[in-house]
Amino acid sequence: MEGLKTPSREGPPWEARAAIGTLRALLGTVVESTLHPAAFFRSLRPAGNLADAALFGIGIVVLTTLVQVAWVFVVTPIPFLILSREGISPGLPLAVAFFSSWIKVLSAPVLAAIGLVLLAGIFHGGLVLLGAAARPFETTLRILCYSTPPLLLGLLPFCGGTIGKAWALVLVVIGIRECHRANIGQAIVAVFLPVLVLGGCFGALLWIALAGRILFPG
Repeated sequence: MEGLKTPSREGPPWEARAAIGTLRALLGTVVESTLHPAAFFRSLRPAGNLADAALFGIGIVVLTTLVQVAWVFVVTPIPFLILSREGISPGLPLAVAFFSSWIKVLSAPVLAAIGLVLLAGIFHGGLVLLGAAARPFETTLRILCYSTPPLLLGLLPFCGGTIGKAWALVLVVIGIRECHRANIGQAIVAVFLPVLVLGGCFGALLWIALAGRILFPG
């Protein structure tokens, strides 16, 4: 919108990777988005380079999936080897485990793309209902794509995945506030509107898990 005059929106390092290099751009974007989200989203262009943003978001999800599958290949054979010592053939279940892992890897880009668009649609719909959608859907999708880095915490055992998904949703709230110029209350309601529908603490935990599952089907 013309009324939204914002200071220098130069975009994230990822969108300048041709000049600074892919690895440096990737690491810079991950660090800035995760640790300095307000400044990061304040400088994020609301439109343009959607393909770059999608590539980043999908890439983070796929990278996390690949590492998790690698762990599966390392850990999965252990109980089957123990069973084989007891005279139980692990052939079929082991083959099924490896096959399902490859299916997960091959489907990860498509599922990630669908998940990003679906979640962005939910968040943007909430903004529209609140009258806080100052920018188009593309802006919300860009915000979501650049909010994916905390999902890398899913590589850590135990509660890493849950913390990463919750952190990613917090980044979305900050991104909506900075890019759509919504107040913090509107941003929170837009992101956690399904929580309000589900109700209470159980709804909050369920929505964090569901959002992470859609975005990161691992």
